[in-house]
Amino acid sequence: MNSGNDDNNNDDDDKDLSNSAFKYFLSAHLVLMISLVSFIILTRLPLYTHHQTKTETETETETEIETIIEDEQWPLLNKNSSLRTTLKEMIKPALSIMFVFTVTLSLFPSITASIKSTAKNERSDYQQDYLFIPIHFLIFNMGDLIGRSLPIIQSFLIKNVNLLALMSASHSMFIPLILSCNTDIGDKRLFPLLVTNDWLYFFIVFLFSLSNGYLGSSIMMVGSQTKNVDKGLAGMLLIFCLVIGLTVGSLLSFPMRSLSCGGCNPFIN
Repeated sequence: MNSGNDDNNNDDDDKDLSNSAFKYFLSAHLVLMISLVSFIILTRLPLYTHHQTKTETETETETEIETIIEDEQWPLLNKNSSLRTTLKEMIKPALSIMFVFTVTLSLFPSITASIKSTAKNERSDYQQDYLFIPIHFLIFNMGDLIGRSLPIIQSFLIKNVNLLALMSASHSMFIPLILSCNTDIGDKRLFPLLVTNDWLYFFIVFLFSLSNGYLGSSIMMVGSQTKNVDKGLAGMLLIFCLVIGLTVGSLLSFPMRSLSCGGCNPFIN
């Protein structure tokens, strides 16, 4: 009888957890939809249209003047040189931001959402799955926000592209760290359980999100300040590589999930 009640309780807990996760992602989608509708309304306001038209006119005038000056000074200059120079100067920032978001999306939230408390015997609310997992989401978003805000302070702004590339590569150290936490997916483990303290796990998640937010903002800021490049092209290249990083990271989350459960099928477990 007790085993039957335990099974029913586990089923109820799983349903509650699924409902909580569904409500969380539903609220996120609602916020995105509200933001999209607000943006569409904003672009149709007369004040926005007036200033946008004025800005475009001024930009076109400045571009024409710059083109005339360049043509007078460099009549034999190849027009494709700007593209080649931009790609050459932006290759490191572009690859760095792509790598950062690839690592982040391969672990969060597919792996981190499967990590549970290591202190199941202690009676504490935060150690229960219905609260433990949302806390990790909260900590990640707080760390990411703080990280994105740090480059605003001049002393925290790094302008050295090589240093940012090195820091981006070091972002991969979170892969073995998080896979060494208490992932509750399968019975087998390819990575040993090394992180046995919940607070240490929360601290790792905070550093993980802080690194993601800080590197993402720093690389975008450095890219826009790079000299001798087409600013518009540089921005589009960085955004394009960011999107690629998000896509590749999402796809890599499946093999990462398989690694975390000892080679299980990530589409089932």
